[in-house]
Amino acid sequence: MKLRANIIDILEEGLPVYNLQTDTEVINLGKKIQKKGFASIDEFRIFSDWKSPRIRKHIFSNENKIISEVTKDVLSSKSEYLHIGALLLLKGVSYPVASAFLHFCHKTKYPIIDYRALWTLGYDETPKYDVNFWITYVNFTRKLANKNNLDMRTLDRALWGYSKKYQD
Repeated sequence: MKLRANIIDILEEGLPVYNLQTDTEVINLGKKIQKKGFASIDEFRIFSDWKSPRIRKHIFSNENKIISEVTKDVLSSKSEYLHIGALLLLKGVSYPVASAFLHFCHKTKYPIIDYRALWTLGYDETPKYDVNFWITYVNFTRKLANKNNLDMRTLDRALWGYSKKYQD
């Protein structure tokens, strides 16, 4: 992974493109879920709608009890592999949706994996997502955020916005 521009340019050009108002509901819900330690199916659906609305019917094919149990395990575990892997077991959940849930709900900082952010990180085409790529992406973005004294939400918005500015 290699940034298409220096981080200052990505922040200055990407952040103004991103509409912060789209985040209000998921940020508030993420705090609520983090506090109680699990998500209901209706709460999980809000994250899936925010990231990928077309999968709603697949999310609703999961039982509420399963969503609650899986998200409870994910939010209480210390395993990076369990965090992403357990969410991927849910019907309709892909890496982007799972990463959005982790990003807003987990106490450990996670990026959202997205073709736009990956474009800003040098990928002309979206790579195949698997657990090894996911861990590499998480580690890269955490180091980038820490090195530049950024919270993960700011970095995520900047990566997404920079791509939106130059790809659309």
